[in-house]
Amino acid sequence: MYTEMAFKSEISNLLPPEHNTTVHKEACWRVYNNASRPDNRRLIAGLLDDLDIALEKLGRTSIHQTGGVLRSSAWSIILNDSWILGGIHGHVNFELISLPSEDSVINKSYSSTDSVDRIFRVTGRELIGLTSFGYAQVCGPVEKISADIRPAHLPNCNALIQCVNPGLADSATFTAYQDVILRKASLAVANGWQVIDGLMI
Repeated sequence: MYTEMAFKSEISNLLPPEHNTTVHKEACWRVYNNASRPDNRRLIAGLLDDLDIALEKLGRTSIHQTGGVLRSSAWSIILNDSWILGGIHGHVNFELISLPSEDSVINKSYSSTDSVDRIFRVTGRELIGLTSFGYAQVCGPVEKISADIRPAHLPNCNALIQCVNPGLADSATFTAYQDVILRKASLAVANGWQVIDGLMI
């Protein structure tokens, strides 16, 4: 886990000017900590429409709350990364409520004039973070909270994304996360969304 000083120092180098404020860095810090200890010991990742379904059941992760679905009025990509890294450092289980696919991973409005890391949707970025830092999709008897939320959606939630390498999870940093996003983005330009490892598609 980060110390507060190390956390805020590192994100200061990554936040764009409009979010590089004391208030926003504090919001990122709180979300990071809350994601490391969610109420149900799991976090739910996926597309916004699907997450709206999960929100009522599991509550929100925010600067004040420790539910399973990230919702914050202070959202930024670094705040989202803070949520993922908090879960990773806490070795929290993640459930992907949206089917991994080109539509859920790749930003369809991406153009060659954009920064290469913009090729991924937020869900794609989350999956890259998880599968790069000690997580993999696992088979076996798992609780499927999504089945309680929307049974028809269950085929898209066929397994849990779980920490299988705690040492690698503990080593995750914002800088390493950004580096792997850029590497995967360069590959995705040529090879499409299936550059993400650790998923059973």
